[in-house]
Amino acid sequence: MWTVKPFDLPRLLLCEGKDDAECFRRLIDVRNLPHFHISDTSTQEASQGGNTGFRRALIAARNNDNYYSRIRNILVVSDNDDPATSFDKVCDQVERAGFPKPTARLTPTTPSADRPRLTVMMLPLDPDEEGNLECTCVPATMSVRDSVSQAIRTFDANLHAEDWTPSRRGKLWLRAYLAATCERDPFVYLSKAFREHADLIPLDHPSFTPIADVLASLV
Repeated sequence: MWTVKPFDLPRLLLCEGKDDAECFRRLIDVRNLPHFHISDTSTQEASQGGNTGFRRALIAARNNDNYYSRIRNILVVSDNDDPATSFDKVCDQVERAGFPKPTARLTPTTPSADRPRLTVMMLPLDPDEEGNLECTCVPATMSVRDSVSQAIRTFDANLHAEDWTPSRRGKLWLRAYLAATCERDPFVYLSKAFREHADLIPLDHPSFTPIADVLASLV
């Protein structure tokens, strides 16, 4: 069962899984951004989380009477795996959790006496670009080791992965990249890479600046 931790900050960031959560924790630290209470939709039954758990997580947060009143901004972050439907699926869950339905990406809802402002951010930020967190990380990894990037491009071509979905190609790229650059642990989890191998995915790369700007605006 999803468990709500105490809210001692006025901002809640709710994302799909532990990898996303660790990415945002590191991004906030690296960019010196306002701190958020960060949670994801994973449960004991679904350890990876996912984009179908936002309703449950939002209801749990709303029912936490001791701390919910402190929240002024909620940011829901989800992958844009299907640009035609992903945003609407998230917004439907937001509405079924008892919150106003967002009208557009990155457009905050109007707060009320018992509902904080809520914003939905899809990754990648471009509404027409299919992808996920892994796709968002690719440009930053390309700036680290050019020889590895060239090798992964060749690997991708040899696999004929051009027919894969962008989301799956993003996962392919990042897994190949981490395996090639993290000699100590080639099968390193993405969350651990963010936490213990910060140089592999530089979150100060310009590609993360628009995301950081969104977080900075939620004061």
